Amino acid sequence: MKAQMVKNGVIVPVGAKGGFYVKRPPETTERQVIVDEAIRCYKLFLSGLLDITDNQVKGAVVPPPRVVRYDDDDPYLVVAAD
Repeated sequence: MKAQMVKNGVIVPVGAKGGFYVKRPPETTERQVIVDEAIRCYKLFLSGLLDITDNQVKGAVVPPPRVVRYDDDDPYLVVAAD
């Protein structure tokens, strides 16, 4: 745990950290039901991120349709589980 905290202490000033929180968890104490819902919600969250991330098609950057962009092409989405 200490090593992870030290590692994060180095990362946070130069990058962004975040978390994922299930806003309306199932009203149950069954762990597997809660875990399944958290996974379903996280997949939906990642799907939303992919919907607004530029793609690469045959080497060319293709922005998503109907998305207003104020930045340059950016076909990289970094999602790290650390």
